[in-house]
Formats: sequence, C-alpha cells, structure tokens
Amino acid sequence: GFAFAPLPAANHAVSLVLFSTLQTAVFILRLWTVYLLVRLITPPFRSTRASEALAFFVRPFSYVPAMLQPFALLALHGVLAFTLTHACVLTQSPMPDADRPLNPFIAGPLYAQFLKTCWLAVLSFSDGLMFLTRGLFVLIVANFGAALLQARGAAVICSEGVDLLLGRFARRGGTGMGFDFTPLIFFFVADLLYTSIGRILLQLMHTPFLN
Repeated sequence: GFAFAPLPAANHAVSLVLFSTLQTAVFILRLWTVYLLVRLITPPFRSTRASEALAFFVRPFSYVPAMLQPFALLALHGVLAFTLTHACVLTQSPMPDADRPLNPFIAGPLYAQFLKTCWLAVLSFSDGLMFLTRGLFVLIVANFGAALLQARGAAVICSEGVDLLLGRFARRGGTGMGFDFTPLIFFFVADLLYTSIGRILLQLMHTPFLN
C-alpha cells in the first residue's frame, strides 16, 4: 500500500512527535472501523462480554449515535488522508510509474486531487477490514494453540473473540464432526474483498483522466 513519512523538520523531535501522533491516529481509526464493521454484521440486540469489552475500548466512538457512526468515521478517514497527503512525504506507492509524480495526491487539477484524496480515505477505511481479518487469524491460531495445550480459559476467550468478529456468521456448536470451518471461510472471503477493493481504488487513482 501507500507509505507516508513526516516532512523533515529542523528539530528532529518534531518529526518524531508527528510520526507517533499519526501512527496512533491510524491505529485508533482502524480499531474504530473494526468496531463499526462488527456492529454492522452483528444482529441487533445481541450483547456478549466480548462486544461490551470492544465497545469499552473504542470509547468515545461507541457513544456516537449508530446512524452517525459511518459518516463520522468516513470524515475522520478523510481528515487523515488529507493530513498524510499534505503534511507528509509519500515514500512508497503500490503502483510506481517513472512518468508520474511520486505523490499523485497533490498532482493534477484540484478536482483530481480531491477525488484521489477521497479514494485514499475509502482505502484507509477498508484497512479496517484488513485489521479485522488479521485479528481473526490471530484468534484462530491462538484458539488452536489453546486447544492443544488444554488451556480452557484461553480457549473460551479466543472463541468469544472469534464469535465477536464473525457477527451473524458465527455458528453455534460447530459442525457435526466437531470442526467449524466458518472462521476460515470468513477470513478468506473478507481478505479477498479487501484485496478487490484496494485493487479497484488503486486503478481509479491511476486513471489517465486524473493524472
């Protein structure tokens, strides 16, 4: 994906503070996006210990009215995208081209810059899906390890985490053979969706019409 770094400053501490602030903002926004995605795929009025814990950790975002959460989150991703493209240096691009500027978000007409920044905001939003799938993968592996070690407490925690991230797609009780492949299927489908969204947005950003 795209990688940004703070602009060089006379005081090195300023660059470090800006870098740390942006890294923290990216992590928080991704966590909030995971919360929103989980809430969207979870049946209403379902409340578990894991969902209550997640709502606690994403405060104050969980206090925002449910109808406003998607718009508020997209706006915050837009602010992040604008900040990265105008206050940082693009150090890595997934589609480098010697004939195009290193930072395509500040090149071209104003409408093109606006559209590319909006698509970068959507791409940043979709990173929450990547965050969700990576978290699901870690929980699947941890659950398998807990089962091998017969660590019942850890297995229960991991199972509740998996059910939380699967939302309405979580199966109760597994299959008749004792195995439930739903988490793995969900992981591959969500990862494929994330990859497809990223590929489409990157192609839109690099269309000749906007460059």
